[in-house]
Amino acid sequence: MGWKGAMDQVSKNPTKMIVPNKFEYISSDNGIADITIRLVSQRNGDGYSGYTNSVVDNNQILKSTITIYDIKELSSNQITTILRHEFGHALGLA
Repeated sequence: MGWKGAMDQVSKNPTKMIVPNKFEYISSDNGIADITIRLVSQRNGDGYSGYTNSVVDNNQILKSTITIYDIKELSSNQITTILRHEFGHALGLA
């Protein structure tokens, strides 16, 4: 089903937040994306492996920044798992 199928399915159910279902990948350093993913080498002071910070207005997420911490110490599988989890938050899932 993949992300598109999962998001199509979720968007059929009423939610507090508007759930997006159209995605376009861009690579940019100028901040034009709605969801930005940052991979950093420093550790999070609270012990998080990943964190999502979102800007919300009227129950709509306008922008989200996902940060994955301590990237040099994580395996590809760990990065994938953390990113999937945080991406869900960026889309409005609890």
